[in-house]
Amino acid sequence: MAERVARGARVRPRPPFLRALGRREPPAEVRVDGQPYSLERVFKHDSWAATALYRPQLPGLPLVVCKFNRQAPVGPLPLAWLGPRLARREGRFLEGLAASGRVPRAYRQIGDPQGRLLRYAVGHDFVEGEPLSRHSSLNDAFFPALEQLLAHMHGAGLAYVDLHKMENVLVGADALPWLIDFQVSFALPARQPWRALAQPVFSLLRSGDTYHLMKHWIRLRPEQCGLGPEDLDRFRPRWIRWHRRIGVPLRRLRRQLLVWLGVRDRSGHAHSEHFAEEALRDRGG
Repeated sequence: MAERVARGARVRPRPPFLRALGRREPPAEVRVDGQPYSLERVFKHDSWAATALYRPQLPGLPLVVCKFNRQAPVGPLPLAWLGPRLARREGRFLEGLAASGRVPRAYRQIGDPQGRLLRYAVGHDFVEGEPLSRHSSLNDAFFPALEQLLAHMHGAGLAYVDLHKMENVLVGADALPWLIDFQVSFALPARQPWRALAQPVFSLLRSGDTYHLMKHWIRLRPEQCGLGPEDLDRFRPRWIRWHRRIGVPLRRLRRQLLVWLGVRDRSGHAHSEHFAEEALRDRGG
């Protein structure tokens, strides 16, 4: 922890245009489905959303995580319209996957203390746990449960997309996997002909989910799946190689920009940020 604080002292907080709420912070109080909640902790505040934990003011209610999506402009470009769309989208994903038992209950009615609806906000129950990592202690049920969850998602026409990062999977207090962040997930449109047109994209993204599932399984529990790194090519879609040729340079460019702005140290790593990304590494829900 001391190392992280020392790193944070050498960098600056994100400028307002790189924060979803600009100069504002998540509200100190909100109403979730009409019930009063108080801010407990801010998990992160990046370019797309500010995510925070709220504690109920009344007994018997659960802790709730609220995500406040993009409202701040970028220079003359207004982006307040984007937040409500992102909130509705993620709310639909959470509600659509409720039957899986592996995503938290969603809350769409997030308001301010005066009862005004914050249309750019969405909430879900707090899930106790820690991000998946190489140091996670995983039981035999973990990866089969994650495989089943992805199969449920794919059957519902939803690709997770962001499974390449282990930390996007939460190891819950029940020792089973939970997915809590669907910001970049992809859903097949409900109506034709858009559904048919989007089907090839969905198929590609679904194959990426499967590849990253097997990558994590092989790396973390090779004795369970009976496969080794040499077997991973069987699951790697051809498009991932092309994506890396484009995506890796773009990520490097983004990191360099954050270093140039003084938001990250020379390593370019997210954990060197003063606040936004470091909190994500420590989150529990």
